Amino acid sequence: MKKPLLSLACLVALGQALAGPHPPAESLKQLEVFDDLELDQLLAEPLVKQPVFLNFDERGRMWVVQYQQYPHPAGLRMTSRDNYWRAVYDKVPPPPPNHIRGRDKITIHEDTDGDGVFDRHKTFVDGLNIATSLAHGRGGVWVLNPPYLLFYADKNRDDIPDGDPVVHLAGFGLEDTHSVVNSLRWGPDGWLYAAQGSTVTAKVTRPGFDKNEIFSMGQNIWRYHPETRRYEVFAEGGGNAFGVEFDAQGRVYSGHNGGDTRGFHYVQGGYLRKGFSKHGPLSNPYAFGYFNAMPHNKVPRFTHNFIVYEGV
Repeated sequence: MKKPLLSLACLVALGQALAGPHPPAESLKQLEVFDDLELDQLLAEPLVKQPVFLNFDERGRMWVVQYQQYPHPAGLRMTSRDNYWRAVYDKVPPPPPNHIRGRDKITIHEDTDGDGVFDRHKTFVDGLNIATSLAHGRGGVWVLNPPYLLFYADKNRDDIPDGDPVVHLAGFGLEDTHSVVNSLRWGPDGWLYAAQGSTVTAKVTRPGFDKNEIFSMGQNIWRYHPETRRYEVFAEGGGNAFGVEFDAQGRVYSGHNGGDTRGFHYVQGGYLRKGFSKHGPLSNPYAFGYFNAMPHNKVPRFTHNFIVYEGV
């Protein structure tokens, strides 16, 4: 009797797997929430698919980057992949407008009557290929679409790009789409900040300005100043960096996919612990050690992203 019962259990498990994901309303019921918290479902498929990033503009509208092209860049052929999931592709994709169109897009969602429901939806730009985040400012929208940092001007704020994007930076790695540059946001100092994950490399240039590349291997926090067009690595090391957060004192943090920590506190010019055998040495061989992750209770793993919540 044991073998038929085991077979029945396997068939039930297979049936559950083939049934696919829960409908949006049912998925919400599966989540456990503390008594003093409330969880609302704002958007769901088919309006949004694989959202990887969101933020709000000055009009209270939600902007969402839909990472539908993940996990493989469109139009590229993978020629090899190492044990750490770092791929080599047959070419570097060109930037828009002569790019290889992918399935990623940036959408805008608005609550027009103030009832807490987003009832107006539009697309700002589509056809992106591994787009991870955006930031508003300087008369348009900044978009991380590795290997590029793009700027879509929209001076009249009609949610239609004024023309082709300007390529401000090029050379961010695509080896692992779990680790590409991500989480673009403004810092309190007027620089754009972002994270780079652990299993990509970057050879960054400012197209039309630089002959030499700025090389970085693995995880770091970097920043870019739009007026001076200066790019620099802010601090290096950490986990598979995803997310960039500031506290009230302007301190920089990013998440970690390992255990026993919420992530890392990045100090400008700092070197942080990382998996050296996997992610390579620190860029400065004379660095006097490195900072460890922020301590936390013993747990197997944490989710990457977090928000600093300060108050009384």
